[in-house]
Amino acid sequence: MCLDKGVHFIITEWQEILNLIVSISGVKAGLIMHINGDYLEVLTKNTNKTSPYLIGEKNHLKDSGLYCETVIKKQEMLLVDNALKSDKWNHNPDLQYNMIAYLGFPIRDSDGTPFGTICILDNKENHFPPNIIKLMEKMRDLLEKNLIIENKFINMKHLADNSLMHKVIDNIPTSICLSLLSPKYRILYVNQHFKQTFGEFTSDIMSLSDWFSKNNSDDAEQTNYYIWKKVVHEAVSNPGTPTNPCEMNLVSPDFSLRRTLIIAVVLDKILLTSLIDFIMAQLSRQKSKDFIMNIKPWHSLSALLDSTA
Repeated sequence: MCLDKGVHFIITEWQEILNLIVSISGVKAGLIMHINGDYLEVLTKNTNKTSPYLIGEKNHLKDSGLYCETVIKKQEMLLVDNALKSDKWNHNPDLQYNMIAYLGFPIRDSDGTPFGTICILDNKENHFPPNIIKLMEKMRDLLEKNLIIENKFINMKHLADNSLMHKVIDNIPTSICLSLLSPKYRILYVNQHFKQTFGEFTSDIMSLSDWFSKNNSDDAEQTNYYIWKKVVHEAVSNPGTPTNPCEMNLVSPDFSLRRTLIIAVVLDKILLTSLIDFIMAQLSRQKSKDFIMNIKPWHSLSALLDSTA
C-alpha cells in the first residue's frame, strides 16, 4: 500500500498500540517497520519511553542483517532472547543501539503481500513470556485489519473522486460533505461549494469529527462538535431520513462567523452532511429540510459511486 495521506490517519493509533505493548512488556523500544521500495523504514515507534530509533530511518532491506529482514523473508515470528549469545545475531545492526533482545511479527498488506513488521526490542536479555508473544500476535492481527479497512476507504475515495457523484454534488449550491460512518466519519468527498466556503482541509483533518472539534467560535454556548454529534446521532437512528435542521456558527477561513444550518442523512452507510448558509440561502427550516429531500437520488449513492465520470 502506498503511504499517502490516508494511511497516516491510522499511524497515531498504531503509535498508541506500541506504547501499550512497551508499557505492558517493559521493553526498551517498539517499532512498526514498513517496506519502502528496497528499504525498510521506521514507520512509527513508541513515544512513552526514550527510543534510539527515528521515524523515517531507513536501511537497505536485502542482506541488511536486521532482525526484521528475517521476519519478512520467512513471514513468521522471530524471537531472539540475547543476540550476544548467538553466532547468527551477534553482529546485527541493532546492536549499535544495544538492542540484544527482539520479538517481531510480519505484517501483511490487504492483498496479502508483505507490508513490514511489528517488533519490540530490549537492551537486556529477554525471553518474552507467552502472554507477551500472544499480545504481539493479536496486535499484529489488528494492524492487518486496519490495512484492509484503509484499502477499502482508499478505493471508495477513488470512486468518489472519479464517479458521476462528484459532478452531481459539485453543482449543488450548498456545502456538502460525504463521509463513511465507520471508522470515525472519514471524509470521502466535499463539493466545491464547501471548499469555497470553508476552505480546503488541512493535513491533520481526516474526518468530520476532527473538523467540527476544531471549528468553534469562542463565544459559542454549545460547541459545534456537540451539535454535530447530536445531529449524527439523529441521522444514524433514522437512516434514510434527513435530520431536523440545527443551527451553529461556523468559522470561515477569514475568521468570520457564518450562521449555518446543518442537516444530515445516512444513506448506503454513508453520512451526507449539508451546511446551509442561513443568510445567503434565506431558507426557512422546513425549506432547508426539503432541500435535502430533493437530493434524493442519494437513496442510491452506491449507484453514483459505481458510475464513472
